[in-house]
Amino acid sequence: MTNIIKHPIWAILFFILCIANICCLFWLIESLNGQPKHQPSADQTFRLKSNDTLILSEATVKKHIDTKNKDTAILFNNYYIWIKSSSKFMNFDVESTIKTKPVVISPGVLSLEIKSVDIGNLPISKKQALRLVQRYGALPQAVKLDEENERFIYTVGIQKFGDTELLLTKIENHQWYFDVKMKE
Repeated sequence: MTNIIKHPIWAILFFILCIANICCLFWLIESLNGQPKHQPSADQTFRLKSNDTLILSEATVKKHIDTKNKDTAILFNNYYIWIKSSSKFMNFDVESTIKTKPVVISPGVLSLEIKSVDIGNLPISKKQALRLVQRYGALPQAVKLDEENERFIYTVGIQKFGDTELLLTKIENHQWYFDVKMKE
């Protein structure tokens, strides 16, 4: 038995394993310290020619937002929006939870200010977690991550429901304000 363990193939396999571990360690450090390729901007503004305003409670808004898809669930709780998602990374199921606070930064543009991030219960800082989201997250086209300001920028735009158009203008006292244009 000891002759098998002393065989030189074990030394070679140990050396290969050490190199693989060092490469994985460098890759992980690079992933956590990498800089984002671009910064999103919130310059786009929308206008709706209307003097009518619609005020909805958060509970009403919650009922009319698509809160579930295949891999992501959006939950409203205590005036925060929780984004829970599951994904696969290197054949592991990774559960992520992001707690955000919604703020309108310009008409039709919503900022989801990130309060906390949990990615697979990893003991990493919020800044490192956001770098992972920036690099590996599959965000919808209308959503950009502003890593520097720790927020998601969601371009809502003008929402059309038949002949009615809605434009989100502000969120105040847990009420969502929309400019409304209806065909009369």
